Formats: sequence, C-alpha cells, structure tokens
Amino acid sequence: METDERKHLLPKWAVDLLIWLLPGLILLALCISAGLVFLRTNIAIFVNMILIGLAVTRLIFLFRSERAASAKVWCAILWGILLAVLVFLSLLMPFEIHRTTHINAQERFETAVAKKLPDALATSLELGAPDSVVCHTMIQNSIWSTQSNILLCRYDEEEYRAVKGTLETGHRCRTELFDSGCTDNEGPVLLEPYISIGDDHFRFLWPLDGDRESWDFFKRSLLMVTNDKTHEIGFIFFNDIELDYVEDMEEFIYYWCGWEYIR
Repeated sequence: METDERKHLLPKWAVDLLIWLLPGLILLALCISAGLVFLRTNIAIFVNMILIGLAVTRLIFLFRSERAASAKVWCAILWGILLAVLVFLSLLMPFEIHRTTHINAQERFETAVAKKLPDALATSLELGAPDSVVCHTMIQNSIWSTQSNILLCRYDEEEYRAVKGTLETGHRCRTELFDSGCTDNEGPVLLEPYISIGDDHFRFLWPLDGDRESWDFFKRSLLMVTNDKTHEIGFIFFNDIELDYVEDMEEFIYYWCGWEYIR
C-alpha cells in the first residue's frame, strides 16, 4: 500500500487543479507565442483566457459525467453561452503585441513601409554588412490599432562609421519644426524633428521639409536612429491614422513608436 501511494507524484487536489487549468494555460501559451507581452494592457485578456479555459474544462467534465442527457444539454447550453460571451469579450479587449525576427528582417521592414508609404523609400536601404539585423513589430490594439515596425542593425565600429556616412549622405532628414496638433496660449505647439534619448539619436526621414500635403508625423512617419556607442543603426516606421496629437516627442518615440521594447 505504501508503495502504491509513493507512485502518486502529486496529490489528488493538485492533479484536479492541473486538469482544470490546463486548457487556460494552453491558451495563455498560444497568446504569448503570438507576441502578447506581460504588460498591464494585456492583464484583462490573460485573465479572460484562463476563464475561457475553465469554461472549456467544465464542458468536458459535463459530457463525461453520469448526469441525465437532458440535464447535460441544458447545462451545456448555459456553459456554451458563457463561453461565447467570454470569447466575444476577448475580441474587444485592448492588447499589445511585440514580435521579433531575424529572418528576412530588412525585407519585412521595407515591405511594411512600402504598403503604407510607397514614396518614402525610393530604393532598398543600404545597410552594408551588419553583425546582426532584427525586425521588431509592435501592435497596440484598443479602440483603434497602432503599429510600429523597427529595423535594428548592429555593426563593428569601422563598418558602423561607413554605413552611417552613406545613409546620412543618401537620405535627407527633416529640419522644419513639426506641428504637434496641440495648442497653448501662444498658438500651435511646435516640436523639433530630431531628439536624443540617452545615446540614441532620432531623425525623421519622412515627412520631409515642405511636405504640406502629407500625413501628420504622428499618423505616419519614418525615422532613422543611430547610436555611436553601441554602433547601432535603426529605422522606425510608425502608423496610426487615428492619433490626433502628440504633446511630447520623447513620449511619441518611446511609447507610441515602441522604443520601450528596444531599451
């Protein structure tokens, strides 16, 4: 008898708990593999995945129970309605996704830019011979969807200097002030088209000077970032046509453009 008890690695309550939580844990794993990150924004959808999993488990146990068929049908209808409500709510919940890839990173980034800003990149980016290239995709979904793509390349010092010089020669950067979309007592609030956050230096490649008919920068924009200490060169493509204003350029780059995921 003692030998049989030792065969049970977990007590019965732990096994039952694992069975109940397993579908929810599988759903959580699928969400994380899709790119959902552990941020406050995603707490509601993570909790909802657990609840959906519990409802699925309850349905499984219901059909395996020895209840009468009629009782099973009515209970299944009620649990099915609850499950449908939870699934519907999950579609309405805000979430944030962050995905990275080294596979065809440059092509993926340039394709994302070409779909929304076909005139922003006349030719493929001259990236030289980087030690590593990675493409980050950030999606923030709430009432509307915000998407940011970041291409980040790391070089040795000599190659970095050469590529940086080539890019700065081959691409114009904006010098005119941006209209932030905000106003104060003195009129429209203007923002500089370049900013430094730590050792990262950001400049706008689009919209350029004189692009009066183009999108506002806080709706669609293309930036270049360089870092002389880490020998990194990057590009940010931002797209959110529902965003109406930006009060602070650092907040725009760090939060809206997703630089918080990089640093």
